[in-house]
Amino acid sequence: MKNGAWLGSSGLKLIGDRRKYPYQDAAIIALDCISRGKLPLVVHHGRDRVARAILPHLQKHLPAARIMNMRWVPLSDNYVFRRNHAIDISFADPSLIPGGYYISRIHVPEDKEISAEKMELLLSGIKEYLLVVAGT
Repeated sequence: MKNGAWLGSSGLKLIGDRRKYPYQDAAIIALDCISRGKLPLVVHHGRDRVARAILPHLQKHLPAARIMNMRWVPLSDNYVFRRNHAIDISFADPSLIPGGYYISRIHVPEDKEISAEKMELLLSGIKEYLLVVAGT
């Protein structure tokens, strides 16, 4: 921390807590690694209310979408907000280990790709979920 500045999801949570933002009732959805993998993964950390509610909406557009409980493993930005049912949606590939997944070439200089087609399908599912939550 330099001069009180925090980066990333930890900084967002710190600022939100200090300013008493009501994010506890929000659906916190992080999007990461949308271009490379074949399987959309909805990752949560134990508390799965949002993950289970959004999954059917995503599967309408992305039938291969899966849900995964990362429990105590802090590998995504949503981990910081795990007590608020936060999720991360990424695209991954199945690993050689049954039930496992991996994301190739992540956090390398070439990691600048984005798939407009995958993003459009993903956002369609998220939009449908948010419309249901909003009651419209």
